[in-house]
Amino acid sequence: MRIQRRLASVTAVSAVTLFGLTACGGDLGPELHPGTAAAVGDSSISISTVDDKSEQLCRFGVETGQLEGAVPMASVRSSYVQAYVDHQLAEQYVEHIDAANDPTLLAQVKEARSGMEAQLEQVPSTLRPIFEDMASKSSYIEIVQGLGGEDYKKWAAEVDVQRDPRFPALDEQGMVTTANELSVPVSDLARAAVSAESQQEYDAYVASLPESQKCGTTPDA
Repeated sequence: MRIQRRLASVTAVSAVTLFGLTACGGDLGPELHPGTAAAVGDSSISISTVDDKSEQLCRFGVETGQLEGAVPMASVRSSYVQAYVDHQLAEQYVEHIDAANDPTLLAQVKEARSGMEAQLEQVPSTLRPIFEDMASKSSYIEIVQGLGGEDYKKWAAEVDVQRDPRFPALDEQGMVTTANELSVPVSDLARAAVSAESQQEYDAYVASLPESQKCGTTPDA
């Protein structure tokens, strides 16, 4: 069993898991401005926004009891950036094919929205904004990718996506990808987070992190 699945219940509201890479710096992408976490085409998200959203996402997992133990906070941040990137790609693809008013797309978005609103009533009011944020991103990504199929994949592969090295690309299982040089682990601890294939190894890695770099509580804390 991959250790990355440990937070599956928390990420039922998103298309990505909360596991990834703890990076310790590195050079920005060639066209990425300082303070920017990621850029997709002409759209970008700031590191400060990622920090804020990631804190909310962590709090959602902890306060709802859906997060067992602890995970690196850097992994939570990476997964939020991944959600942003995937959502931007979906939105820009719809614009690219001029399908914003496509009846099938609109119907599926409406259906997903109704389902999310039903779940929203069960979420504490203080946690609803991040739940709605992640759930809406997740559903839209899934809908657009399903409608676009192979054409979407080919188009998305050509889009200029820049990331700060601290927020590497994640695959569908939440594993770090190496599609470009910005996704390569940049420290020994980062590699440990990626390569640990047993729960014991992973727990030891998380336990070695300062409390400020964790989301949740380690079992023996």
